[in-house]
Amino acid sequence: MSTLNSSAALIFNALGGLYLLAVLLRFLLQIAKADFYNPISQTVIRVTDPAIKVFRSFIPGYRGIDFS
Repeated sequence: MSTLNSSAALIFNALGGLYLLAVLLRFLLQIAKADFYNPISQTVIRVTDPAIKVFRSFIPGYRGIDFS
């Protein structure tokens, strides 16, 4: 059972790290004013949008940069 727990923890940490990387990439794309019609940008937006929408209602943007 210990091996199963270790495997689950490893998968959870890997997915969490990838999601955090996607959020950071989204922020960098906003700062660089990247073209959001690019397929890579669209994928990053689709993946991160559900979590960002929760915070967007009470964390304001500043000069076109979304800090949520």
